[in-house]
Amino acid sequence: MTPKRTTDKQLASDMIRLLLDSTGLRQADIAEALYVSPAVISLLKNKKWQSSDISKHIKALEELLKAYRLTASSQKRRTRTSRRDDEVFADWLVEAMQKEGIEPAELAKHSGVSLPAISMILDGTTINPQKATKEKIQKAFSIPQPISPEINKSQGREIFSGLPYTPQEIRQVPTNIVGVYVIHDRRGYITYIGQGNIRKRLRHHAENRAFLDQRVAHSFSYVILGENNKQSREESVFLEKLLIRFCGNAVLLNKRLLTDLSDAN
Repeated sequence: MTPKRTTDKQLASDMIRLLLDSTGLRQADIAEALYVSPAVISLLKNKKWQSSDISKHIKALEELLKAYRLTASSQKRRTRTSRRDDEVFADWLVEAMQKEGIEPAELAKHSGVSLPAISMILDGTTINPQKATKEKIQKAFSIPQPISPEINKSQGREIFSGLPYTPQEIRQVPTNIVGVYVIHDRRGYITYIGQGNIRKRLRHHAENRAFLDQRVAHSFSYVILGENNKQSREESVFLEKLLIRFCGNAVLLNKRLLTDLSDAN
């Protein structure tokens, strides 16, 4: 099946958000660089641009991304003396993009994977991308991906870290599984720790006004503890409380549970 392409509106929005998150630029700065009004940038960012000339803005945004070195080659991880197994996919992706001359924005458009998701894989934020994301990206290249070792798995548990907090990524979380999840802000700090049916809980948060701001909910991580049974639920509750106790006041949105823990003997 051919992957669903990312729409031009979504791509332009993702490109602007990536610039805002990664460069310190303001919307007014982006507008000045593109020789347009701040209102145009606002419409593009919020996917409300109605004119047919959106392609010229995408091209200009691509040049701005290159100017700030937000490309496949510049986002490659720093060289390490020891390479972790969970970097196999990211290393393959950098090599494939360079060999076939594809930039992140072009890959996002043709694979149907969001630009933030691709950028976070390239810069090392995302560890162990979800299965559907990998499959969509792989189909965009003729270069085969090497077989990754089964890292991040232990006794049926699997860890996914640094995933973009988007509906596309949340939909990929398996149904009817239980575990613990963490929501991170734009700087990577923990804003919320939760447990239970991970996909159901994340979808519930996505409808909460507090989590609509990407400064608060920028990415998420989770560990699968098992199917929805008594043992997995008990493990999830224990691990959630343990993480909150360790993090203390650093967790911004777990005030009630943090109070419960401080009152416990």
